Amino acid sequence: MIVYVSIGSNMSDGESMVKTALRYLTTVLSGIRISSVYSTPSVSGDGRTYFNAVAAGQWSDSIELLHTLFKQYEVLAGRKPKQKSGGDVPVDLDIVMAGDSIIRPADYTREYFLIGYRELQCS
Repeated sequence: MIVYVSIGSNMSDGESMVKTALRYLTTVLSGIRISSVYSTPSVSGDGRTYFNAVAAGQWSDSIELLHTLFKQYEVLAGRKPKQKSGGDVPVDLDIVMAGDSIIRPADYTREYFLIGYRELQCS
């Protein structure tokens, strides 16, 4: 199935963090397509800027396994486990769509996902 992944970071070197995460995704997903890296304001209104991208690729195992791999990567990249919204986010990887299913409806409607998603739809 094709999965769409939202990638984000609000660190000062966030663009680099997102690009590193995108390289990681090329080792996990096959036939990957990647949007450009762009910035959006934090949805929490805390004034921080996020660097974002969207990737789409083929995944043949369970979504639960992919989610687990992503959360392990986030921790390796410096994210605190079970971190709530706000604060420093070195990297955030979220499966927004898998096949015909929208896994994260709120993310699916947010500009930080839609910009990259639309870019991939046009390419």
